[in-house]
Amino acid sequence: MIIKTVETESEYYKVISLILDLQKQHIDLFPKLFRDFGDFDYFQSLVKKFETEKDKLRSEQGLDAFIYFEQDEKMVGCALVQDKIRKDEFAFVDHKLLFVTCFIIDSNYRNQGMGKKCFSLLKEWAKEKGYYRMELSVSHQNSSAIALYESFGFQKEMVYMSSELD
Repeated sequence: MIIKTVETESEYYKVISLILDLQKQHIDLFPKLFRDFGDFDYFQSLVKKFETEKDKLRSEQGLDAFIYFEQDEKMVGCALVQDKIRKDEFAFVDHKLLFVTCFIIDSNYRNQGMGKKCFSLLKEWAKEKGYYRMELSVSHQNSSAIALYESFGFQKEMVYMSSELD
């Protein structure tokens, strides 16, 4: 198993297909929040449309990255990670924080220990990059993901709450 940063258009398309799969799974959990985009081409065009110049600059500077996990030359999962706090931006912060925006295991590889393998690689990758801390958010309904993260020492520190404004 290896971890790589997305660098080519074909790698990008594979990652986007995993994100679309996750989007479809979230429709059942949060039907008012997530919608079905139907086909891949339309979803991919929306992703590119919402990518701003600031997003591109952060990516070029290495502050945001799509990474993926590969086993036997097959992409088994991916993550979008963001460098959230930098010492030069906040005088009171003295460490680097990596925020895991999304962590996805391809549905064909779930329940096979792949999440544990991939997340272990992600933590090692973050350490090698000089990060002191990792944070993420996860749906309270995703008990398998919560169990995975807790097995790596993650603890609930904050409660993220939302409400519709009808």
